[in-house]
Amino acid sequence: ENILEVVLPLISRKLEHESWEVQESGVLALGAIAFGCMDGLTQYMPKVMEHLLKLCQAPKPLLRSISCWTVARFSNWICNDRINPMSEQVLRAVLQQLLLRVLDKNKRVQEAACSAFATLEETARHLLIPYLEDIVSTLSKAFQYYQAKNLLI
Repeated sequence: ENILEVVLPLISRKLEHESWEVQESGVLALGAIAFGCMDGLTQYMPKVMEHLLKLCQAPKPLLRSISCWTVARFSNWICNDRINPMSEQVLRAVLQQLLLRVLDKNKRVQEAACSAFATLEETARHLLIPYLEDIVSTLSKAFQYYQAKNLLI
């Protein structure tokens, strides 16, 4: 947890940088510390998640895909209303963004979004019931849209 005092300002600067490559490195670093530093990150998570969800819409596919991966690394926070009092709203926003990325035009983003959704689903379980119609609809579209390689995802 003491590492956060050093690392968070560095990551924050990278996330706000104008270069998408630098932003990508910040997102990757954030995902890398997600599990080990979750207690210390909890207070920053609403703002972090808001920023990650915006980056899931970035023009560059690599930034979109790494953002999906990093979002999924925070699944426990997203779904836990004891540490995230806005878990229902956050889950809805995360799910909406991941389902959009499942239908992304870029195969790498599709793969990252499917993987992120699977990770989220393992944690969310019954919390996804209200969203089943949207999930099934999106996955049905994806099956029609994907080419052979991405169907294996």
